[in-house]
Amino acid sequence: MNWKDKDTISFDWCVEDVKQQLKDKKIKIKFSMEDCREVLDRCLRRHDATIGMSWDIMDCHINDIIEEKGKKWHNEMKDTTIKNKNRKQTERIIWKKIKVNILK
Repeated sequence: MNWKDKDTISFDWCVEDVKQQLKDKKIKIKFSMEDCREVLDRCLRRHDATIGMSWDIMDCHINDIIEEKGKKWHNEMKDTTIKNKNRKQTERIIWKKIKVNILK
């Protein structure tokens, strides 16, 4: 928390906060800088002043992005393996890669 001027305070969240949260929660999926910025952007766009900003709020947005990335990766691989005889095996490998621990 910082004073911006004599009448204004500011709570700052940054990409490093997102990266640290991923590390603390032992999330194995790699987040690019763009992904981290998307987390912050969602925190800003969906901010509810009655709730405020917290690590729990950030976790919700991180989980949403993980879910979206998982579906995207799955669909991309599904398209490329549709003619593959080992499609089910390929899909199992894909889902293993995107499997994460859901926050309790």
